[in-house]
Amino acid sequence: MPEVIYSPFEGKAIRLEEVKDDMFSQKLLGDGVAIYPDFKTGLFAKKTDLFAPVDGEVCLLFKTGHAIGFKTPEGKELLMHIGIDTVNLQGAPFTIFVKQGDTVHHGQKIGEVDFKMITKKGLDTVTPVIWTNSEGNPVNVLTSYGEVTPESELYTF
Repeated sequence: MPEVIYSPFEGKAIRLEEVKDDMFSQKLLGDGVAIYPDFKTGLFAKKTDLFAPVDGEVCLLFKTGHAIGFKTPEGKELLMHIGIDTVNLQGAPFTIFVKQGDTVHHGQKIGEVDFKMITKKGLDTVTPVIWTNSEGNPVNVLTSYGEVTPESELYTF
């Protein structure tokens, strides 16, 4: 049964191939979609809310908060990697409200991200949301690429 993946925040959906990091653009970790956070406010007046993109268990949570893995009830695995090279910020822009082993539901607020800080450090804010155990199976993209909200369906897998 296909499972739906939703956007983790408001922004702009782009093709994974457009991400400026070969691990993601060449789909070495899996297939999916990437999201740029919403820049409507110019310099981000506040932190951006981060929502669970799928129903499942938090199966991986880096102590720096830059990447979160989820496992669905069907056993499919998803990785949300917030920004490129943001691991080097040692957790500073991330406030994560869940812990490994927690059960989450899509649309549940799981944290906040200070994208303004990431931008000020000269790092890319793009957030790949990928199906890591796809075993070469492509995702079925549902979004038309462009504006998305946490209610937007990105793809099924």
